[in-house]
Amino acid sequence: MDRGAHGLRFLIGRRPRAGLVGAAALLCVLGATAAAPARAPRPRRCTPARAKPLAQDREAQVYSLRGQTSASLVGTITYACLRSSRRRTRIGETYNDNYVTSGAVDAVSLVGHMVGSAQHRTDISCKADCPPGYQPTVAAIQVNDLRRKTRRQVLITGRLLAHRLFLVASGAAAWIEGTAASARVKALDAAGAVRLLDEGMIDPSSVKLSGSTLSWTKDGSSHSVRLS
Repeated sequence: MDRGAHGLRFLIGRRPRAGLVGAAALLCVLGATAAAPARAPRPRRCTPARAKPLAQDREAQVYSLRGQTSASLVGTITYACLRSSRRRTRIGETYNDNYVTSGAVDAVSLVGHMVGSAQHRTDISCKADCPPGYQPTVAAIQVNDLRRKTRRQVLITGRLLAHRLFLVASGAAAWIEGTAASARVKALDAAGAVRLLDEGMIDPSSVKLSGSTLSWTKDGSSHSVRLS
């Protein structure tokens, strides 16, 4: 057999192998593409461009904007919005005239469509004419349900310790209030009822939330309760 015929047979014998290798590579690429998980759609944004973000999850966002408050002072207004509808809810205001009135929103928590916050208001504008027993500062725990457009609020005694509010998906919340010598762990359940969980020498830093279980330490002993 001449060299030309031998070369032709050599090329014919190699071609199918190259084709098989190419086809196999293509199948591998297609298989990898098909097996790759689809990316979850990016959550829809519902905040204005100039907003300062405070908290967010896949359902909602909490943010603040500078603006005119109900106290006729320029301050910071806290809002929350649902991503699905872009509907916004006013949570509270922060302002200070550096004289007799001030207000603040802090301890903001977001779980799904539930927003928890601590609201503080001080008004000593009555000065010497304030009535007996007048409390110039009022503090409250507030939980907003962004879907149902409802709000629950309960006054707290003393001050909010640890500056934290523990919130779960049902809308139940817990906090520690009072003083270092006499602290109280309280809870607001999803139905709006307030419970005193414990009181005494409780280390504010020991209060933790894992899932829906709240735990704390009192006099060296551990305690826990499920929030619902």
